[in-house]
Amino acid sequence: MVLSSFRRWTARDGGSGGRGGGGGKLELLALFATLAVVVLLLLLAFAAISLDDVGSGVSSSSSSSSSIALRGGIEVPSCPVSPWKADEDLRGKCPESFKSIPGASSVPDCAVSCCDDSECITWQFRRDVGCLHGKDVRLGMEKDGVPAWCSDHAPRRWRGQHLVPRVKKTEKEKEEGGTDARRRACDEATWDPEEEVGQCFGLGDVRPRGGGSAGECMRACCDDEKCGAWQWNEELGCFYGKGMHSCQGHGDPISFEPFVGRRKRLASRSYAGPGGKPWQMNMD
Repeated sequence: MVLSSFRRWTARDGGSGGRGGGGGKLELLALFATLAVVVLLLLLAFAAISLDDVGSGVSSSSSSSSSIALRGGIEVPSCPVSPWKADEDLRGKCPESFKSIPGASSVPDCAVSCCDDSECITWQFRRDVGCLHGKDVRLGMEKDGVPAWCSDHAPRRWRGQHLVPRVKKTEKEKEEGGTDARRRACDEATWDPEEEVGQCFGLGDVRPRGGGSAGECMRACCDDEKCGAWQWNEELGCFYGKGMHSCQGHGDPISFEPFVGRRKRLASRSYAGPGGKPWQMNMD
């Protein structure tokens, strides 16, 4: 209908050419045509911008697939030859047997250096210790695999103490000193729960008894004649055993910062937890 009306309007204009009215309408037509061209160009430009945005989004998605995003915007480069085990971050303490890699001064550098090294299975990075490489490890509650173990929790502040002297001399001094030291360590008037505030290794799994407080944990350990050391954390509970070792830090704040780390997935491992059931790290 609009088109037929436009045709009748132009036809009337052609019939009145002798009176000079046609020129005005032709100028108006030219203006409409110009506006139409401008609108068309704007639409084409908008479409081009939209396509460019889509393309850049695809490109960004493609590039991000080659890395793994972690907390704080940190990205871990992937390892195509021997992929990292998915959905985990070695943020806790690992064995002291890991070796330092001086040339890797960042998380990406550390990841790439381990990926390129067939002898490296596990790596960690933290700004105070730098890049560390190691062999295969168990993580958290995993029970299959090698004896070497990494905590699945970021370093936390603990309370704990040795019940027996760590430096022993003669057998007599060992017996006498050990008895006296244990007596002092098992008395809340003379104990020192701040002796080991960094996480220690060698205490085994969490104990069902003693989780309510550091004092409860100490008493549970002292009630066991084979217990020589204990540690307690409000979130993780009570741990005690014959002895503990490789304790980290002595109150330095950086000692309680999380590591960033990965390990290569090995076909020989089932990564099973207690009872052979699947176990996966909690990434919260």
